Amino acid sequence: MTPVRQSFDQEAAVVLSACLTVDRTEMEDVADVLRWVDRSLIRLCAKFSDYSPDAFRALLEAPQDVAQAIMDSRFPMPRYIVCDQHKSEAHFLMAKLAIPAPPPSSPPPPQRRRPTETRPICGRI
Repeated sequence: MTPVRQSFDQEAAVVLSACLTVDRTEMEDVADVLRWVDRSLIRLCAKFSDYSPDAFRALLEAPQDVAQAIMDSRFPMPRYIVCDQHKSEAHFLMAKLAIPAPPPSSPPPPQRRRPTETRPICGRI
């Protein structure tokens, strides 16, 4: 491990990146700044992070393992659908989760108004 990697301060890097991002948003288009932030973070992680592909794979699979454990404890067992965005499984899932709009209804009947009491106004004018 190189001395730079050993002494790398992640919190300082985050603060510096945030300051640079705020400064760039004042001068550039937001979409360009977002692309720059993405590229910068990817480069920063690739250069200084210390992870192996197996450990990264474990991070991605952990939520699926938790979901499987929850499903195993339920009866009847719920259906688990692994889907990628904009694929047929995702469309199926969104169709199942979509809440239909309520049918148009007639307006509520007008309410009767109570007759107002009239009181004489007493006082000096």
